[in-house]
Amino acid sequence: MLKKAVLGGTAILLLAALFYLSLRRNWPYPNGGTIAHRVDHVGAFGVLALLLLPLARSRRETWLITAAIFCIACAMELLQYHVFHLHRERQPLEWWDIRDDTVGLLLALLAARFTRLRT
Repeated sequence: MLKKAVLGGTAILLLAALFYLSLRRNWPYPNGGTIAHRVDHVGAFGVLALLLLPLARSRRETWLITAAIFCIACAMELLQYHVFHLHRERQPLEWWDIRDDTVGLLLALLAARFTRLRT
């Protein structure tokens, strides 16, 4: 029970950090469009998935968690678009960041599936 609480709490802190970092004022991201930026996205959402997927008790819950994380990735990029495109910088919607987030999510899903990652 404590292990699940720690995983869930850590996931919430990671989400808060991701939203903060994606919406901070020193935009645009200095490494935007680089391999390092792509690895950041894959890693961040892969770690988030590795924190949350072990909490699933069934295959259905695994897919619900996966869908929720994908929706968070989309929402984060849409929020960035609305904050930075409409108000300041005319920043385009970064669909490639959603792609990289999804790659990290799917890699974590495969790791959880084939290593039977459980709490």
